[in-house]
Amino acid sequence: MKTQKQKTIIIVLGIIVLLLIIFGHKLVRRYQAPAQITIWGTEMSQEVFSELWNTMEPSLKNVVVTYVEKNPNTYQDDLERAFIDGNSPDIFMIKNYDLGIYKNLITPYDLLNNSQYSLKQLRDDFPATLEEDLVWDNKLYGLPLSLDNLALYYNRTILDQLNIPTPPKTWEEIISWLPQLRTVDQYQRITRAAIPLGLASNINHFDDILSLIMMQYGAKMTNNTKTGVDFNITSYLQAQSIVPGVEALKFYAQFAMPSSKLYTWHNGFSSSLDAFAFGQSVLYLGYSRDRKAILEKNPNINFGISAFPQFLYSPNKLSFASYDALTVSSQSKHPDIAWNIIKNLTSYTSALKYMQLTKNPPALRSLLNLCYQDPDLVTFCQQALISHNWYRPDSQKVKLIFQEMINDVTIKNINPREAVNKAASAINALFQITK
Repeated sequence: MKTQKQKTIIIVLGIIVLLLIIFGHKLVRRYQAPAQITIWGTEMSQEVFSELWNTMEPSLKNVVVTYVEKNPNTYQDDLERAFIDGNSPDIFMIKNYDLGIYKNLITPYDLLNNSQYSLKQLRDDFPATLEEDLVWDNKLYGLPLSLDNLALYYNRTILDQLNIPTPPKTWEEIISWLPQLRTVDQYQRITRAAIPLGLASNINHFDDILSLIMMQYGAKMTNNTKTGVDFNITSYLQAQSIVPGVEALKFYAQFAMPSSKLYTWHNGFSSSLDAFAFGQSVLYLGYSRDRKAILEKNPNINFGISAFPQFLYSPNKLSFASYDALTVSSQSKHPDIAWNIIKNLTSYTSALKYMQLTKNPPALRSLLNLCYQDPDLVTFCQQALISHNWYRPDSQKVKLIFQEMINDVTIKNINPREAVNKAASAINALFQITK
């Protein structure tokens, strides 16, 4: 027979067991292991990311974040393998013109049905190119820390020697100054170019430059549904009927055609960036990120940066936008947390820190006026609001198509209209494949 003491112990143990059953599962449910988020990037160092992470809001401090700085040369292949293996990073970076490649691998942010961040807020925070590049059906596919654009680099020493006090602002000025800027030897071979234009093989960013010139001629690069290109469609400029793509290609190609009075560039130059860095070209069309590469090649070069040249009759002033955007993988187990991290990383405090650490031009509207006193950034900040890009189904394949289009005119002597129509058909075929 059990004693009274034993009965009491049994009752107490029973009560304890009952309490554990009732409340224990609640305690277990309350404890959740911290979310683990992996981020891949190519343009940001581990040190810079650590500095940015220190600016995060307190609620994100419990998230375990691993940032992996990837090799830009193998990034796309590494990312493709990671998705195939089902082991992609939660957050990764895409180029603003690569949405066509990655769209189906992204968990977008719903701007229509989310009270935390709306389309209006996006428009208030960032230049218009963000919506054009990264919003599809009211869904956001990425946010940037920085926004780069094409500008005109000029060799200050050479312009001073030629008694040219300011860099050219228009294409018309470049054309009128070209005989002064260009030099030739006794055999009339070009020894110093005025500006690298006309070819694809040795001109950095040739496809972006030609795209921008098309836009300056009034080209609408894609149709309203982003299912095909329109740069080969007739439009009107100064009450004249033109095909913007054809006019732009003719203008671009003449700088590399020996029969043209504007001939100033040939395939004997190594690259447009190298030519500029070593004084073999007076002008250069490039991005903010090219500044570092130029100085690495020639620390003693004396150069300035001004706005991308415009046509006097261009309907609008334009530059060409290029930037990396942080986005969320479709394989992420924590998409809401990942988007919260992206919004924090691209917010004012973090983006300001990023600009200060990297000297890259900012993407936020609210930061643009802060870099107007910086001679290295001011031009890119001033052009941010007029910078645009265009949607490409596959940017690498489109680049090859543009290369062939240029070669058709400058090497094969094909009629520019034929070359443009051929390129447009090839790109439209890509749109059909990637539907």
